[in-house]
This record gives sequence, C-alpha cells and structure tokens, in this order.
Amino acid sequence: MGYLLDTNILSSLIKQDSRLLVRLDNVHYRRENLFISCINYL
Repeated sequence: MGYLLDTNILSSLIKQDSRLLVRLDNVHYRRENLFISCINYL
C-alpha cells in the first residue's frame, strides 16, 4: 500500500510536526511507500 501526501502533510513535515513524524516512522517500519505529486514538488 502507498500514501499520496497532500500539501498540508508536506507543510507539517517541513515544520517537523512530532505527531506526523511518529506516523511516518510507522509507515517506514511497515515498508510502505510514500508519494508526492509533481505539483507539490514544484
């Protein structure tokens, strides 16, 4: 399974939101994929 990260999640990631970091650690532990759209990448 994979997750497409939206703009709000990416903003929280840049701000180092601790709740989000814990959730992303869980995703990494389960070896799942994270994706961002090319629009957010720009």
